[in-house]
Amino acid sequence: MLYKFTCFLVRWYYKIFFFARVTGLENLPEEGGFAFCGNHKSNHDAPLVASLVKKRMNFLSKRELCDAPVIGKFVKKIGAISIDRDKKDIAAIKESLRVMKAGMGLMVFPQGTRMKKVTPESVKPGILSMAHKAGVPVIPFGIAGEFKLFGGVKVNIGKPITVEEIGKILEIENRAEMNSALSNLLYTRIKELAEE
Repeated sequence: MLYKFTCFLVRWYYKIFFFARVTGLENLPEEGGFAFCGNHKSNHDAPLVASLVKKRMNFLSKRELCDAPVIGKFVKKIGAISIDRDKKDIAAIKESLRVMKAGMGLMVFPQGTRMKKVTPESVKPGILSMAHKAGVPVIPFGIAGEFKLFGGVKVNIGKPITVEEIGKILEIENRAEMNSALSNLLYTRIKELAEE
């Protein structure tokens, strides 16, 4: 109830003041878990995307935010999974896998931090391996436009990257080549959507 009410308020805030809109909602699966991955331009990204999609999902959030006295409790209540970006956070990985296997969506920003542009080097491929392990597709999205008052911002949702598609890349024996192929796949899909 809290999640839906929050999304309702946030959605109208962005529609009224930023002319926010979304395309490609038909690309989201009707049932089952999925990873939802896109570019990270500003602090507006997660609330904007979650409110426009209208589909309940959890999301990875930096530990610093989740540990904050007031806002931390709130974001955890609406689905935040705390992750320590300075190390391999096993607890966050396990919880993310649990969420996707349980049939829920998981929003991830694979750049890890806010960046104005999407570059091949900035996109970390780990979520693709996690989605494959959970047996769920990865749905790429791109945030286009600027967060300026009445400036117009758009969330473009792309076609799924399937478990089979990821699996073929994971078969590459050379680890460096495999990681490069995974990064390039995710980077290409997100960049296209962020520029539409």
